[in-house]
Formats: sequence, C-alpha cells, structure tokens
Amino acid sequence: MLPPQGRIAVGDRVRVPDGRTGRVIRERLVYSNGAWQYLVVLDSGGAVEHLDYELRRIEAAASPEAREG
Repeated sequence: MLPPQGRIAVGDRVRVPDGRTGRVIRERLVYSNGAWQYLVVLDSGGAVEHLDYELRRIEAAASPEAREG
C-alpha cells in the first residue's frame, strides 16, 4: 500500500515539529489506524520518526524524469 498522492514521500526534505530539518528515508503504514510514519535523517545528525501529519514538506524529492533531463 502506498501513501496518498500529495503526501510526504521518501526523499522529501521536511521540517519536524521542533523545527529541525532533514530528509525522509523510510515510510511505513501503521495498520492499526491507517496513518503513515516516516523516518527522517536530520541535517544536524541523528534520526527521528514522526507521523505524516506532524511533518511539513520543505522540498519535494526530485522526480526520476527531472534527474535525467
């Protein structure tokens, strides 16, 4: 199962609730409630997990077409 289109995706740069920024490297579905949880590697070092509604996208991941051209 994939997250809804327009949501956070692997590769996106995001801001976590405490204001730090980083890049999403993993996503997983929480089967009990249908939420998506993301692992974010922080620019300042370390990693945190947050639910989709807690993250704010800063920059979307480049699409494969954009990387080729």
